[in-house]
Amino acid sequence: MTTIIVDNSALIPLFFDEDGTAAAQELFSNEEHHCIAPDFLAIEFSNVLTTGMRRKRITPSEAARHLSDFHGIGLELRLFPTMRDLQHVLDVAERTELSYYDALYLVLAQQEGAALATHDKKLQTQARNEGVELYLH
Repeated sequence: MTTIIVDNSALIPLFFDEDGTAAAQELFSNEEHHCIAPDFLAIEFSNVLTTGMRRKRITPSEAARHLSDFHGIGLELRLFPTMRDLQHVLDVAERTELSYYDALYLVLAQQEGAALATHDKKLQTQARNEGVELYLH
């Protein structure tokens, strides 16, 4: 089984038809993948739905359906960072010039020895620089 840390940019195409939709479908449908994300991803994803409703790109009922579907995709949400991880993530964010949010995904991938699924180019670059394998399809 391959462990993959999933960020919001790799998750969103699963729910919205855009670049990366086929890759997201493959990522979450492959039983050989154990997909993990920091629990913060639930907040990021919910914010995308909120923004979509405000911009009239999706209806409240579509947002509710996406939120319900999110619960069923088999993504393990990990309590992360813990109190003992906060400083380490901050150090990585400063060293890599990533946002703290993006550094969360990078550090979790490092700690899990996992690949990272992201469409964020800056995060991809820093993951490579840090020796973290990328899941790209």
